[in-house]
Amino acid sequence: MAGTNNSHANHAQALVELAMRAMARHKAGDLSGAEEDYRAVVGQVQHIGLYAGFGALLLQTRRRDEAARWLRRTLALDPARDAAIENLGVLLHERGDSGAAEMWLRRQLALSPNSAGAMANLGIVLTATGRLPEAIASLRAACRRQPDNPDHRYNLAVTMDKADDRPGGFKVYRQALCLEPAHARALSNAALSANLMNLAGEALDLYRHLADLDPRSASVRYERGNLRLLAGDWERAWEDCEARAHIPGLSPPIKSATRIRRWDGTPMPDGVLALTGEQGIGDVLTFCRFLPLAAARARQIVLQVHSPLVPLLQGQIANMTVQPFGELIHADAALPLLSLPKVLDVTPSTLPREPYLSAPPDRVRHWRAKLSGGEGRSFGLAWAGNPDYLHDRLRSPRLEPVRRLLDTPGWRPVLLQVGPGRKDLDRVSLPPHVLDLGEQMADFADTAAIVASLDLVITSETALAHLAGAMGKRTCMMGWLQADWRWMPGPEGKLLWYPATRMFRQSAFHQWAGVVDRIQRVLADFSEETWDVVPEAGHR
Repeated sequence: MAGTNNSHANHAQALVELAMRAMARHKAGDLSGAEEDYRAVVGQVQHIGLYAGFGALLLQTRRRDEAARWLRRTLALDPARDAAIENLGVLLHERGDSGAAEMWLRRQLALSPNSAGAMANLGIVLTATGRLPEAIASLRAACRRQPDNPDHRYNLAVTMDKADDRPGGFKVYRQALCLEPAHARALSNAALSANLMNLAGEALDLYRHLADLDPRSASVRYERGNLRLLAGDWERAWEDCEARAHIPGLSPPIKSATRIRRWDGTPMPDGVLALTGEQGIGDVLTFCRFLPLAAARARQIVLQVHSPLVPLLQGQIANMTVQPFGELIHADAALPLLSLPKVLDVTPSTLPREPYLSAPPDRVRHWRAKLSGGEGRSFGLAWAGNPDYLHDRLRSPRLEPVRRLLDTPGWRPVLLQVGPGRKDLDRVSLPPHVLDLGEQMADFADTAAIVASLDLVITSETALAHLAGAMGKRTCMMGWLQADWRWMPGPEGKLLWYPATRMFRQSAFHQWAGVVDRIQRVLADFSEETWDVVPEAGHR
């Protein structure tokens, strides 16, 4: 009998030691070893700490369903167990059940009103459900309770971003970085915010820090490259921008007959060079300025681009054939279009700045006939870009804030808006003299022909802005706050890439009234002779 008792005692002691080792391994970060020990003991011992620890480990390793079972077992034994309540709330939020998550987290706060973790997690849940003022209040409370916790400040800054308080969020990201300088998510978001707020120097410094932390990150190198372009460091910038090839969605769609060597810029007088457009239509239009330089180094150019661009670009260069994406390419060498300035060693001082695109003559004749008969000068207007762009809400003013431009005396407005932005017309009344051509343009050859027939273009950051700039058409650009090399200043205060375009940049997010005021003054005083010296059209 004594031997049996000893055997039971030894087994119990072994389970206790195993349980203690499981929790010690878990605390030390040995998750696989801890899980092995937990599984060996958790079915044989009813222990609140053991259940809670195993549930927490399963949550850490993203096995949410199994984690929920063990956390609920914990709470069945101890309904007031703070850590288990908090973990269950986090788990339910991650599973998309924000209502249940909020209930458990509020229950934890009722039991432990000073729990910074519960405050922070409740703030995250409230952010996900769009209750941003409540979320900010809860996250601020967590920061006050644990002022040295960088994650609380990071989550507060994220919520402030969502509430359109980018400047406030940026300050809080900075606070998080003071606590943890290598906080990668805070660095990344702070860099983005600095860029969006036109703090290009700070954004570049933050991306440099991120690149030091993770030199292999293609997205960080690519963003650093964009900011180096703005800073004028083009040699290193073009190299950084090559990282886009490793970012899903940015690589050009190439369908070649055989594997084609990458062109390095070496002249090939008897060869065929394939160039492929990439990213958005505006990007393609911008980099078409380098096509004549490439065409001078090859017998034939084959260019693949978005279908709506083919009728415009075909015929621009004598030895260039233009195809839509998807057709089979036969060539001796190939290169993505946006890599041309790198292999051509383009610098700010050698950048081609003359107009480089023109509308097909037959299209110009057609549209000039349709536009004839109106009184006064005419301007084209577009107010919204591609809504799929992440920050389109910031860059597109929409129609209502710019509606008063349509009433400018002496001008005939021509609407060039296409796509989803046309829905704004359902909510705004138009003067009778406005001509709406947005649904009549079949492709960019039509758009270019209309632009060629106008006196002026007024647009937000859209493909139209790039097209008008490429044609050398006088353009008023309604610029948002973001720092962007495409609209950087150059000689004599003119834009480097588009000298005929004037930038009217907003002073704060969503503030378009001042932009429209300045453009109205330009329209009132407009003359072709004084366009280059209009004082209100400087960079801000």
